Amino acid sequence: MTKLCYDIYVDEKVVLKNYFKESKQRVSFTTDSWTSQQRVSFMSLTAHYSNKN
Repeated sequence: MTKLCYDIYVDEKVVLKNYFKESKQRVSFTTDSWTSQQRVSFMSLTAHYSNKN
């Protein structure tokens, strides 16, 4: 299952790189981090962009 998830990640990364290269759009990134009550740390990364539609 781990390999399958990683393979999907690699494939989607290539698709997104090509999309942004061809469209020449700007992308904004935001991050957030927090710690759960069990002291487990989390971090998220969000990308915002507008497409032609």
